[in-house]
Amino acid sequence: MVPSYKHPSLILDNSFGDELELCLQISNFYHPTGGLRKSINLSDIQYFNESKKNENAIGWLVFGATFMMGLYHLIIYIMRKSDKSALMFSIFCLDVSFRTFFTGSVFLYEVFPDEYWVYIHKLDLLTFVISLPFFIYFLQSIFPNEVHKIPIKIISFAGIIFVLIVLLSYSNFYMKLIAVYQLLMVVGIIYCIYILIRALLQKREGSVIFFNGSIFLFIIAINDILNQMLIIRTGYYANWGLLIFLFSQTIMLSRRFSMAYYRLEELQKSLDLKVKERTIELENAKVLAENANKLKDKFISLVSHDLKSPIASVIGILSILKSEINEMSNEEKLLFIQRAEMSSRNSLNLIGTLLDINRLQSGEFELELLPYSAFSEVEKVINKLWTQIQEKKIKIENAVDKDLVIEADKNLLNEVFMNLLTNSVKFSNKEGRISIECTKLMDGVEFSIQDYGTGIDPSLLPNIFEKEIRTTTLGTFGEPGTGLGLPLVYDIITSFHGMIQINSTKDSGTKITFTIPTKIL
Repeated sequence: MVPSYKHPSLILDNSFGDELELCLQISNFYHPTGGLRKSINLSDIQYFNESKKNENAIGWLVFGATFMMGLYHLIIYIMRKSDKSALMFSIFCLDVSFRTFFTGSVFLYEVFPDEYWVYIHKLDLLTFVISLPFFIYFLQSIFPNEVHKIPIKIISFAGIIFVLIVLLSYSNFYMKLIAVYQLLMVVGIIYCIYILIRALLQKREGSVIFFNGSIFLFIIAINDILNQMLIIRTGYYANWGLLIFLFSQTIMLSRRFSMAYYRLEELQKSLDLKVKERTIELENAKVLAENANKLKDKFISLVSHDLKSPIASVIGILSILKSEINEMSNEEKLLFIQRAEMSSRNSLNLIGTLLDINRLQSGEFELELLPYSAFSEVEKVINKLWTQIQEKKIKIENAVDKDLVIEADKNLLNEVFMNLLTNSVKFSNKEGRISIECTKLMDGVEFSIQDYGTGIDPSLLPNIFEKEIRTTTLGTFGEPGTGLGLPLVYDIITSFHGMIQINSTKDSGTKITFTIPTKIL
């Protein structure tokens, strides 16, 4: 008695006559269902040989395709170990490829002597037992949110138990228990279908392709299990089912890899764009830093120039007072003191203006919007300039509506009026006139300050708001200036999101108009 899965063939000639009696001696000591597992095929020898060739060719085709699929995805996993799906699919493909040696043409059973049947049969069963756990793990790697841990643990534990049973027991024993695992295989297939349906409902990437290929494989698997149990005799089609399934999964994985590569390309493009944007930002920051450095140097030059003269003037006045104080009359002493005071005030105003410009440009000034009574605040500014106004006997007409209250930053807006009125007084002639008016707009207010003095040289107007270009001139009484007042006004008006405009005629006067968007309370 020898166990065998070979497909023996017998050539018959005409010497047997019209009738042939076949006697088959069969035992089942190695297999509980041992016996004739396939129908006896009587055919022409040429047809028989062609059938064997076709069967072997199909077996090798499936082996080669599945083995190369497994090897290909194993290499992908080695190169990119973060994707576990490639590893699980690779192991499943390799298991399927080796299983082709035990089904169909039963290649290993045919080429090895029957004495090795016990060991070959163990390998046969092992490739069958481990296929379900690896397929479930592959499914989990594709759809992790749909696969629960408990079923995976149960199937894995059952697989390990049956592997040990196959390795440590005789074929007649473990083949009696294999029906239990086959039942578990059917339950596992049903659970896999449930997972795929959930993935379809959730519209997971690749779920449609996976579902179609898996359903075809499950139908073939159930057919082969029923054939293995001798319930039906339709034949074994596992090779074709596995080949079609694995091909569909290769398409799905290839699509996933392509999409991942596409997303990587898009990410690379986005990264390149961000790098370019960041580079532009850095270049702009560099330009701003260089401009700020140049502006700082020019400011230092302006400050050193403008402070040098008044400080030297004060020192000179004090030196004269010190050396000739006994010879001077009280009127002369008072005149020298007044000149020293004026020079000191100009220096102080210059420092204050520079500090305000620096704070405004650095963003340290935050608009504090509060109710602003325009007429009263303008009057306060006029009172601060009382000495200069009286010295020139200038008449100032404040035509701002006494009831006008707007929402504005008091300190900044007063700074605007202070600088503009200072310039109007500075360039007004003796006994001149200055008018201040205000007009309500749909979305704010418009202020205008009109003087009838010397006006502004037309060559200075294009750069009148530029800090780095010196546009200052002496006043009608020789008053010096910093050249920074109007640039400061421009920055403040800009911070209000407003606009400023200058209309000036030489020897006829200047009108400065500015608008600020604000609420009228």
